Amino acid sequence: MRVAITTWQERISPLFDTSQWLQITDVDEDGLKSHLEYMGDQPPLAKVEKLKNLRADILICGAITRPVYMELIRSGMAVHPFICGRVEEVLEVYRRNRKIEGRFAMPGYGRRLRQRNRHQRGGRHSF
Repeated sequence: MRVAITTWQERISPLFDTSQWLQITDVDEDGLKSHLEYMGDQPPLAKVEKLKNLRADILICGAITRPVYMELIRSGMAVHPFICGRVEEVLEVYRRNRKIEGRFAMPGYGRRLRQRNRHQRGGRHSF
C-alpha cells in the first residue's frame, strides 16, 4: 500500500491545493519506507496527475477543494481530507487501525459534519 501525505514542516499541509511537498510511504510486511517528493507550485490538477504517476493508493491531506477531491476519487484513490497533525503520528495511527478522521480532524471540521448530518435527516441537503 502506498500512502501520500501532504507535508509542511513535518506536519500535514493545511491545504492540498497549495501544498508543495508529499511524503510517500510504502507500507508492507517489512515495515515503512518513506521519501519526499516535491510538487512545487503546480496547479492542483497537475498535483493529482503527479499522485497518479507516483501510484499512490491513499492520500491524507488537510483541506482540499471539491473539484480536486472529486478528481482523486474518480481516479480510484482513497482520500482522507481535513486531517491535521504531525505526519509521523498520523501515519502511525493510520497504519495501526486506519481511524484518523476523529482524532486528527482539522478544527471545525467535525462540527460541519454534524450539522450536515442533522440537515440531511430533516430532508434538506446542505453542502
